[in-house]
Amino acid sequence: MKASELEEQFKKYGDIKSLKISLNPDYTSRQYGFICFQTPDGAQAAIENTKNAGVPYEVVRYQPKDRRDLRKAFNNIYVKNFPP
Repeated sequence: MKASELEEQFKKYGDIKSLKISLNPDYTSRQYGFICFQTPDGAQAAIENTKNAGVPYEVVRYQPKDRRDLRKAFNNIYVKNFPP
């Protein structure tokens, strides 16, 4: 999956601030990525609307490792299990 394809699938839920697909050293996809929406509503809509929707990937709230970041507004999601 390319970043442009991921953006196309998720922009319907809200304005995207940033998007990143994680890559291996040889530039192949690790089959997961992160999407940061402009607002928490966009992130929540993405999670709710992809749940049980038959999409080939899983969308969950991003949980930062640093507990201080948990106080920030929730507008990041984690997407995993991209199709090869």
